[in-house]
Amino acid sequence: MTSKRPYYDNAYVVDFSASVVERTLMGDRLAVVLDQTYFYPTSGGQPHDTGTIDGIRVVDVCIREQDDTILHILEDETSSGQVDCRIDWARRFDHMQQHSGQHLLSAAFEQVVDADTVGFHLGLESSTIDVDGANLAADQLAAVEGLANEMIYLNRPVTATILTPDESSRLDLRKPPAVAGPVRIVSVEDFDLSACGGTHVRQTGEIGLIKITKTESHGAGLRVEFLCGRRALADYHEKNALVTRIANAFTTGHREIEGVIDRLRDETRVLGGDLRKARAELLGYQAEDLYRKAEHVAGMRVVSATFAGRDRNDLNWLARNLVERPGVVVLFGLAGAKCHLVFARAGDIDRDMVPLLKSALGVLNSASGGGRPEFAQGGGPAADESLVTQAIDVARQRLLSE
Repeated sequence: MTSKRPYYDNAYVVDFSASVVERTLMGDRLAVVLDQTYFYPTSGGQPHDTGTIDGIRVVDVCIREQDDTILHILEDETSSGQVDCRIDWARRFDHMQQHSGQHLLSAAFEQVVDADTVGFHLGLESSTIDVDGANLAADQLAAVEGLANEMIYLNRPVTATILTPDESSRLDLRKPPAVAGPVRIVSVEDFDLSACGGTHVRQTGEIGLIKITKTESHGAGLRVEFLCGRRALADYHEKNALVTRIANAFTTGHREIEGVIDRLRDETRVLGGDLRKARAELLGYQAEDLYRKAEHVAGMRVVSATFAGRDRNDLNWLARNLVERPGVVVLFGLAGAKCHLVFARAGDIDRDMVPLLKSALGVLNSASGGGRPEFAQGGGPAADESLVTQAIDVARQRLLSE
């Protein structure tokens, strides 16, 4: 059977009575069919309603494809016969605001920038439309948003009418019918005509506000994320509170925040350059100190050291700097939550660093590492300074024995 769907005529009904005419299973949950229902099923980009049937929570509402019947999937068992139903009005009205707002936004895109809507999704936190106009400028988006909100301020009537295919074919529809047979046409007075089966407000003023929050390329077009009504108000509250906190932190007015951030960015850029220069000088001094303290053995200057709390990039920089000098072999280790080894040698030293690294990694219970004869590195799990030093000593002994 096909359930009667009075939500097409009145989306404002919250409480109603109906008769259970069929009970079936959807997976491991009970699904019931009612002789009439105001519960909206998932369709047309709009999610389903929730609520209760005889106090049992409705977790999903869907359309059975083979006979176009609406199934109400319940959290638990319910009685047969007459049942009292209640729709979650907050969710229903939110969907009415978002879907009605989408009609205004899509019509505005068409009228302002001649961009058709080719997709719509009403999400839990935000909604999106896909339009075929790519690379729209900020002022174009602002104009679209402005026109859509102007229709809210004018509080235009929103009506729905069931027409025959022949009647609907004579209308200048923004969105043509996607079904055969009678067509439900949703009209925003003197602004939009579209075939649609969703739930909508009676007056555009009930939408409250439309705000485009993000755009991104999507295929050959543009995906537009937007918020309507209470969602837009909540987003404004959140962002206004954030801006206020930032302004208070900088002891400035909200209109001056951008200038403050620009100045901080410029200062950070200068300080970053100074820091990099100072860091390079410091590493240079450290390289000289390590070179002076190097062990002279077997015709080589062996520079070995264990570090803690350092960036591994520091070890790489020091190693590459030191092996630019003849006769130098570097055996560096980094202790900490993740240990790391860097072994390197000058071009005039005939030693392969990879076997040395493998022997040292064995002490650290790791096999993660490799490289070239002149430069090898690897790491492993957490290790303290004494264990890393022990690993370096194993590599040093192998270096001298070869």
